Amino acid sequence: MSAYKDYIEEQLPNRFVFENDFGFITYNIEGDLCNLEEIYILPEHRRLGYASMFYEFMSTKALEYSCKYLVGYITIGTNNSENSMKCLFKNGFKLYDTQGLVIKLMKQIGG
Repeated sequence: MSAYKDYIEEQLPNRFVFENDFGFITYNIEGDLCNLEEIYILPEHRRLGYASMFYEFMSTKALEYSCKYLVGYITIGTNNSENSMKCLFKNGFKLYDTQGLVIKLMKQIGG
């Protein structure tokens, strides 16, 4: 377990990190929502399906906590925001809400 994973998971009891040699994803569980906080794929491993693998892992864990939705947030104009949004859409997320420069996307996963 990395020091980063330890640090993140100590911040809140419902915050989690999944990491491997290709990158990491951080997410938190809040009621029936599983909120994507961060996803990072090393540049040399991008566009090879690792982000989709991370979303699938997050979805599986969210179902273990009885979550009904995955939620992702995109801030327009940030680094790689367009690619992040494309990736979320590709993985079944749908536009839910916008507030200023923040776009909220959701995906239903549970009943």
